[in-house]
Amino acid sequence: MKIRRFIIYSIVYIVLIAALAYSLVKVDHPDSTGQYFKFLDVATFELPLAVWIIAPVAFFALLSIFHIAYYGFANYMFKRSIKRDAGLYRDFVKEILLGLDSNKDFKTDFFKIPSQMTRILSPWNFHQDIAVNDEEINAILSLVKSVNDGDAVDLKKFKLPKDNVLFLKNELNKIEKLQNYYLEILKNYKELNDELSRKANKKLIETGSFADIKKFSFDKSSDDIMIIINRFVNDEINLSNDDILSILDSFKLSRANYNQAAILLKSKIAPDALIEIFQKLKTSQQDAEESYIYILFELGMIDKAREILDSSDANEYQNFRILLFLKDSGKIAPTSLFLNDRF
Repeated sequence: MKIRRFIIYSIVYIVLIAALAYSLVKVDHPDSTGQYFKFLDVATFELPLAVWIIAPVAFFALLSIFHIAYYGFANYMFKRSIKRDAGLYRDFVKEILLGLDSNKDFKTDFFKIPSQMTRILSPWNFHQDIAVNDEEINAILSLVKSVNDGDAVDLKKFKLPKDNVLFLKNELNKIEKLQNYYLEILKNYKELNDELSRKANKKLIETGSFADIKKFSFDKSSDDIMIIINRFVNDEINLSNDDILSILDSFKLSRANYNQAAILLKSKIAPDALIEIFQKLKTSQQDAEESYIYILFELGMIDKAREILDSSDANEYQNFRILLFLKDSGKIAPTSLFLNDRF
């Protein structure tokens, strides 16, 4: 019995004893030494005073003995069941870890939810969809499953720390699922120093406007620049000629990157604008000069290309010298075949 219930019953008992004592009436008879209990003016059971006092106490003591004996036996049986289930659970865990389909049956509630969770957490993932006899745990399991499936869920009520694995996974899902959520992430970063910021920046490069891309001064890789150029060519982002020159000139790119950019932009930008962009690039980026010569050949400005080749060292641009020889000989060959390290 719980202590609170025992106290309440004890108070009721005290009140009953007090009422009984108050109702005792002395017998006014010369031959009587007892008292009787009077209820509704009806006298019953004439007994000595000591008996009236001892009888309820003895009755209550008897009830207490039965109560202690009953709960003592129940507690013994419960501890015995716990001990049995503890050994059973140990065998159950071994079977689950070994990938066996265990059918252990637990007698106590202490091991029912843990056994269900053990099945779910099995390294073999055999029982991922079973239910647990606890609504709150089931709700958490549902949230975890949704996050692992790539969905974005609300985890605010759990107050998870920022470095919690579930919180981070959900934030990555939000970047993927929620429009412009990557901007909310990036505004809290000065540099790309973890998976979350790098994922947000990748989403910015792949889907953001050029205005948003310029807003964040993170270093950009050559892959980032080429993604932006490809998006421009595919009409997924708006760039001016000055924007194109800026992104090709502001970050370190290889000769292959410039060559790839020249091939892509050739079909998108007007010839005069394309020549102007790469003419400016070659003055600040030596690796862009080959791309400039390629554009001259592509646009039929053979004489201009010849001037550059004639003013260069004899061992430079052997690829374009061969192309020039073929054109002078009346041969036709795709200019892109003569680009070194195109991709």
